[in-house]
This record gives sequence, C-alpha cells and structure tokens, in this order.
Amino acid sequence: MDLALFKGVVDQIFDQGWSLLGIHFGLFGDGLVDPHVVERARYARERLPEIMLDVNTNGAAFDRKRHGSLDRDLTLLTLHCESIRPDTYDQIMTPLRAKNVFPKYEPILDSFPGKVRVSVPVSRMNRDDIEETRDWFLERGAKEVVFDPLASRCTDDQSLFRRIAFTPVEIRCNPDILDDVIIDCDGLVLSCCQDFERREPIGNVAADGLLSALQDTRRAVFHGRLAAGSHGEIETCRRCAADVRTPNFPFDLATPGELKAGSHPPPPVSSTTISQ
Repeated sequence: MDLALFKGVVDQIFDQGWSLLGIHFGLFGDGLVDPHVVERARYARERLPEIMLDVNTNGAAFDRKRHGSLDRDLTLLTLHCESIRPDTYDQIMTPLRAKNVFPKYEPILDSFPGKVRVSVPVSRMNRDDIEETRDWFLERGAKEVVFDPLASRCTDDQSLFRRIAFTPVEIRCNPDILDDVIIDCDGLVLSCCQDFERREPIGNVAADGLLSALQDTRRAVFHGRLAAGSHGEIETCRRCAADVRTPNFPFDLATPGELKAGSHPPPPVSSTTISQ
C-alpha cells in the first residue's frame, strides 16, 4: 500500500478516536516483503500507542538489518510454519524450501524475544509433525504455537484442500465478520480475510477515504445478505469451507496412519455457522 494512503487511514482512525483491537500487516501476502513495513509500524505506534500491531510472515524475507528495529513497535510477529521437518515443509510450502527458510527462524526468535507467535495450519500432511514443531519453537523462545484449522480460502479448485483437510464443513459467518476491516494493498476493502481472489469488494479507501469506504452501500448490502443467511448466493461464501476446532484440537484428530487404517473415516461435508 502507498505509504501516504496508509498514513491517511491511520490518521482518520486517530481523528475519529476509534478504539481498535489491532492492525495486522501482510494478510494476503508476506508482511516482511513490504519495503515500508518498518515505517508503517513506527507511524501506527506513534499515532495509536495502545494498539496491537502484528506482522504476518513465513520468515523467508526476514533480514535482521532491515527488520530488527520492528521489535520496538510490534506487539506480535506471527510466523507461518507448516512443519519443522524439511521434507514435509518442502511439500506443503513450495516454492519455499526449508534449507533457505529454516536458518531464518532462530534470528527471528532472537530479534523479537517473547513476541513470536507461530501459526501452524493442521492438515493430514503435517498432523504427525505438530508436537515436534511446537516443541522446537517453544524451546527456542517462541511466545506461543497455535494450531489452526485448515481453510479453503474460497478457491474454485478445492481438490487439494478436500484431500488434506480432516472433516471440513461449510463456513457460514454472521454479519459481525464485518467488524474486521480488510484493506488490500491498493486500498480495496474486502468482505473477508479469506477472499484471496478479491471477489467481493465492499469499499475503496484509495478512492473514497476510510470513512466513506465504511459507509459504502456495498458493505450494507453484504451485511444484509449475511444476516438473511444468503451465503449460497455470495461468490466467496459459497466456496468457504474449513476444518473446525474440536474440544482438544488438533490432538483429538486422527493421524494419517489411523485414517489409512480406517479407524476414523472422515464424515461427509456438513454445514455450520461460525462467528469469526
């Protein structure tokens, strides 16, 4: 996002006196690839000193000289890692390679002490690795390791997702999902953090400013469609599916070996309502 546009968004939040839970950099891409991420975090921290600031990254772009100063402003650095086993990582995270990314992990943990949150989406491909991955990061000072259900990202071709997910269900969000404001790098406001293909724009801060974008009629229409339960008529929503958190997720999920043995056959896809 253009730096002036970003500062304008932050200024409008400040001028309105709004209380935000947080700002997350790098939702649809890697936050550390952004050449202005350090300046963005500094400006947001100066204008909104109490806000939670988080950068999402897979770690590949980390450079201590470029990014080390982020520690003074960030609340969290969320590191996406599917597995600490190189063969599993290379298979899931292609085109990234463990030999290039894994050497970045300890410098990241050293540069952001007590601030690294490791996100591990759990699938049939890495279920056997999750304890090892968790222990590796916690032993080296990660703040926490969080296991996340696998999501379809609202894609057209869900064949891979269906093969590696456990018991995916259709996700039917409530209207309060719009409490999260998703702004892409060009200022387009999107309906959902899973709309990677940008199918449902509901505003544009570059064209209209933040206040007008939040009052865009498309936003109100989208809210009404969710409230009416018309998810099947919405391009993104009808493609949205995910595993859901079980009582002891993910440790009560069957391992791939158990699934192959037939002891835990996956149930058919069903539907649920989740407020995110």
